[in-house]
Amino acid sequence: MDINNIERENFIKRFSPSILENTSGLELLKLLAYPKKNDDINLKEQFGNLHENKYDSLKNELENGLLEFGSGGAGYDTNFILAYRDGSWFNFHKKINLQQALELAESIKLELVKACQFLENNDFESFYNFTSSSQSKMFNKGYIHKYFHILYPHLISFYHARSWQNYYKQQLGLPQNNNYFDIEKYLLEKNPGCNIGKLSKELIEKYGTPKKTTTQATTKTDKGETNTMKHPQQPLNQILYGPPGTGKTYNTVVKAMEIINDEKYEKISNEKYKNLKKEFDNLKQTGQIEFVTFHQSYSYEEFVEGIKPDLNSEDKLTYELKDGIFKKICSDAQTTIKIEKNFDQIYDQLIKDLNSSKKLLILTTPNGSEFGIKTNKKNNLKIYTGENFDRNSVGVITKDYLQNEIFKNGRKCYVQGILDYLNEHYKLNMQTTKNTNKYILIIDEINRGNISKIFGELITLIEEDKRESLSLKLPYSQDPFTVPKNLYIIGTMNTSDRSIASIDIALRRRFTFKEMMPDSTLIDEELEVQGLNIQDIFKTLNERISVLLDRDHQIGHSYFMNLKADKDLETNFKQIWFDCIMPLLNEYFYGDWDKLQALLGKAQDNGESFIKKLSQVKFATSYTCDEDETFDFTPQKDIDFSKALKNAFETKKDEQEEK
Repeated sequence: MDINNIERENFIKRFSPSILENTSGLELLKLLAYPKKNDDINLKEQFGNLHENKYDSLKNELENGLLEFGSGGAGYDTNFILAYRDGSWFNFHKKINLQQALELAESIKLELVKACQFLENNDFESFYNFTSSSQSKMFNKGYIHKYFHILYPHLISFYHARSWQNYYKQQLGLPQNNNYFDIEKYLLEKNPGCNIGKLSKELIEKYGTPKKTTTQATTKTDKGETNTMKHPQQPLNQILYGPPGTGKTYNTVVKAMEIINDEKYEKISNEKYKNLKKEFDNLKQTGQIEFVTFHQSYSYEEFVEGIKPDLNSEDKLTYELKDGIFKKICSDAQTTIKIEKNFDQIYDQLIKDLNSSKKLLILTTPNGSEFGIKTNKKNNLKIYTGENFDRNSVGVITKDYLQNEIFKNGRKCYVQGILDYLNEHYKLNMQTTKNTNKYILIIDEINRGNISKIFGELITLIEEDKRESLSLKLPYSQDPFTVPKNLYIIGTMNTSDRSIASIDIALRRRFTFKEMMPDSTLIDEELEVQGLNIQDIFKTLNERISVLLDRDHQIGHSYFMNLKADKDLETNFKQIWFDCIMPLLNEYFYGDWDKLQALLGKAQDNGESFIKKLSQVKFATSYTCDEDETFDFTPQKDIDFSKALKNAFETKKDEQEEK
């Protein structure tokens, strides 16, 4: 038996559920929470002949022992459910007396033993339901999670720390909530009968471990030495801009994951990008990352909020308030409310009272606005606003939505008003918590939308110094609205559509801009077609475009990055050339045959060029005009591709000698 199993067996002998169950009073208190510093006079008096100068309680063992089974530390002693510090007993940060500590120890014992009975019988579902419904907060702690993992590693994962919980939930696409056993539930549903402890170790090999929050990165020199450099703080609003095909949308994934993981990624491999994209997609599923594309007809009502017809209405046509993607992600990123207990009974009583009175109950939002509520046939709450509350219902709030409210979907003021009423009249217990996750909104083609029309008055609120310090009333809902500091906005801008110099001044003032230009080094320098180097073709073409038009209309490297040195190289290059490059050049220089010939070679009439000279047109004898030269693109089927390419890009001998 290896040393880890020996330590585990010793732990079980001292702290198993059966040991806990048969211990009580001061002995139980000592077993659970005897402190590391135990020479305190007050402690000696309390424990009498049970006092020992050196004793490892369950709390101490979970925090400092069996490290091969994960970290169970909670920081300060007072972060534990039950702890002794500086002459006093604590329940979390609340001071309690000795008698209260004894009662709390008994309560902890009963809950732990009950939970272990389910795991002992391999009944994880009952265990999950029991721990999820507990009001003691004890089952959402890393050290308790570690206790179950040590005793039942086949059912409980290795992830005890909050950062590990959040990281692997992110990898698996699970919601970032406070339930410490969601990962186990997910893995058991996906892999019935699996060994959770073993599988959790395998996921560590697959996804790596969460990185500690840091502002530094390390790089290695040519000698293998490690250099440390500080990460610049990520701007809350930034735009990636450049010509088409330079990887702007590709890099939004990288940039988003740099923000989420607090890492800096440079020259990442295809495999690394796939892993980042998987993380990115998982976060999109959970709503932590949202993606939208602006266009000419995109509106404020779609982006923020608007009133739209309810097409599912059973009776007459009604209208309801719909939240846009921006309002939704801002709401998701803000403060949350956690309802601790009594909700089911209190909600049922509220419905009963509303049904008995058959009247509209008038409530007040946090900003002082009044609204009305009454029940519908499904015992949900319908919200009414307007003068004398005679306007059609602006929405419905369900029981589940109210109970699990994290201020989604923009009805924050109504939900808060209802919860405040329940707290005042029915003694509902609530707790507010700060959402510390980073949220990201990606706006593709941001310069194609009418910024003033889409953002409206909210363009001011996205400024870094206005976040959470300035709020405005929204025009439709009259909700107070502010933009949270943990929301990052990443835009992309195609400079071939609009120059950076001509974009909305409001946008330019509130975003930082990162230029993304064509990079020929990302194209394999060994690739050749018809004796011509593809990297050289790419560079030459962009040099010509920059002179004949401007640098904002260059061709991006992404068109050529996937080319490989194989038998299909020329076929693939031709497909890219005729399907992507030629149409783009025609769009840039439409009808300007002089510049097109400067780009693609002098026109020929024998299929040896991409442009052909048309024979002079014979007009009607009654019509006269200047007979200038006319041109057209040579049909692909008639082109001698080799000669046409050389006509466009082959360097003359005297030019080669000069180089």
